[in-house]
Amino acid sequence: MPAGTRLGPYELIAPIGAGGMGEVYLGRDTQLDRDVALKILPAAFASDPDRLMRFTREAKTLASLNHPNIAAIYGIESAALVMELVDGEDLSAVMARGPIAMDDAVVIARQIADALEAAHEAGIVHRDLKPANIKVRGDGAVKVLDFGLPKAMDPAFAPAVDSQGSSPAYHPATMTSPAMTAMGIILGTAAYMAPEQARGKAVDKRADIWAFGVVVYEMLSGRQLFAGETMGDTLAAVLRADIDVSTLPSTVPVWMRQLLVRCLEKDVRKRLRDIGEARLWLEGAGAKRGDVDAATQPPVRSLTRLWRSVALLSAAAAVAAGAWIVLSVPPTAMPVHASIQLPEGTEYIIDPASPPNFAVSPDGSTVVFAATPLGGTTDSASLYLRRLSGRTATQVLDSSGGRVPVFSPDGLWVAFLTGTTLKKVSVSGGAPSTITAGLSNVWGIAWLAGGTIVYSNAKPTGEMLFSVSDKGGTATLLSRVDRLDTDNSFPRALDGGDLLVSIWNGGLYTDANIATFSMKSRSITALVVEGGSQGQVVSGRYLVYARGSELLARPYAGGTNQTGAVKVVEGVLTDLSYATSQFDVSRSGTLVYAPAAAVSQAPSLCGCWPTAGWRRFSKNPVSRRRGCPPTAVRSFS
Repeated sequence: MPAGTRLGPYELIAPIGAGGMGEVYLGRDTQLDRDVALKILPAAFASDPDRLMRFTREAKTLASLNHPNIAAIYGIESAALVMELVDGEDLSAVMARGPIAMDDAVVIARQIADALEAAHEAGIVHRDLKPANIKVRGDGAVKVLDFGLPKAMDPAFAPAVDSQGSSPAYHPATMTSPAMTAMGIILGTAAYMAPEQARGKAVDKRADIWAFGVVVYEMLSGRQLFAGETMGDTLAAVLRADIDVSTLPSTVPVWMRQLLVRCLEKDVRKRLRDIGEARLWLEGAGAKRGDVDAATQPPVRSLTRLWRSVALLSAAAAVAAGAWIVLSVPPTAMPVHASIQLPEGTEYIIDPASPPNFAVSPDGSTVVFAATPLGGTTDSASLYLRRLSGRTATQVLDSSGGRVPVFSPDGLWVAFLTGTTLKKVSVSGGAPSTITAGLSNVWGIAWLAGGTIVYSNAKPTGEMLFSVSDKGGTATLLSRVDRLDTDNSFPRALDGGDLLVSIWNGGLYTDANIATFSMKSRSITALVVEGGSQGQVVSGRYLVYARGSELLARPYAGGTNQTGAVKVVEGVLTDLSYATSQFDVSRSGTLVYAPAAAVSQAPSLCGCWPTAGWRRFSKNPVSRRRGCPPTAVRSFS
């Protein structure tokens, strides 16, 4: 249509986009004196009374959406849809410049999720969510366009390629419906279709959740998730849907990878069921930067078969008065207080003479622990996953008898023992699979980045190290122990593929040392700490280890250095006969431990440190808020 054409009170000024669902014009509302976007429907629709009536009915429903992240529909004029004119550039143009920084991607994704949630609550499915239908304004506000228009055009249609002034720089293959070829309608952006949508099946809000996952993945990776030279190639890639989140940049944290795995589940029955859950995950991202409010966290209930009052302490010392405080650290790096609430009717199982039955994910966002029904035995225990930014723990299916859990390096899997079998299970759900069998008296498990799992297995002559592929198979002996004074236990992964191990050279177990172990030479290569055990390296810079019932930390550069050690925590639950200390620490610096004082006091979860830089400490009296026992909790960075 030429500029100046009038449609009722609206004047067409200039075309700003075109697609299968019509042309889009910049228009002027002469009555309200404002700019609008006018979507002019194709002539084939405008001349069909049935289609036009159906479109009008659907458009009225869409116009009821009133949300700051949804482009509003103002009305219908003849064969045109009058919409809010959104400034800024569409997300496809932003993505064409490369990956979007994690923090910025979270802000955008959270607003998209907000928009989808509002629409889904109103019974409206977008059906065509893609970067070209998402506008990012200069102030960072996000607007999602074209909600429900594919259905408004025709319920049988796939989504159409369209946007307000969409950039051609990031448009994947589209598909053409045979039924519409005669009218020249290009339908559907194949790269954002859910598998069930690509197969032509009925779709619901979970199709939008899939598309949301694709969009977020592409924001973070800077590349198309499903690419093909032809529409058929792209659809084939979607239907295969073998999503590998390990290829995302290393700056993408584990919790985000877990969210994407849930959104991009090919089986719609297993996919994340509600976009509101994704929004909560994204809002929880603030907690990982130190925004958790201790006062809103539920208290921890009494625990355990062996010790009914043992606490898991994690995720940072309380910011409120009365906690250990780090000096000279920026506010965004300050530690926070969190609490773990066990599922109703369960209690935590802990044995100070065995490896910990809990672990924290590499990015410090999630804890896995073993719990049993009240009064139950170890054999009746199950594993539970709890995001520290969440409120509840989720039971891991088919994890009966689970103990000694450990996270994979990417945080997407948990390996654990059950009986004499080593298994693994995805944190996003599903049945566990067997890695290897025939284990007994395991004293520590390490999961290396290269796909190898190493465990210490006690034999009559001492503790030996074995390795096995995380894909399953027969274990291989790494270190042969011929004497009782050369135990190798508590293996922990180091950057570069080697290990830290605890070694015992005779005498008391309190005389254990920490050494590096080469996977290539299958031997001890250097002594790191004399008089310590269970060493772990945090952020590649600090070594945290146990000495008696204390946890110490010092700078780590790979060699022996007995100077500069600082006491982090004292009174950790420890069995000196076996040199075992009940703690775990993530690569990012989140500490989980069980205090010895909790044996006679109410449990709590307090916590540990950020890792922005090495600082001095200040000691203040520890408060008893939220049932926290007066246990010394130090935080460092």
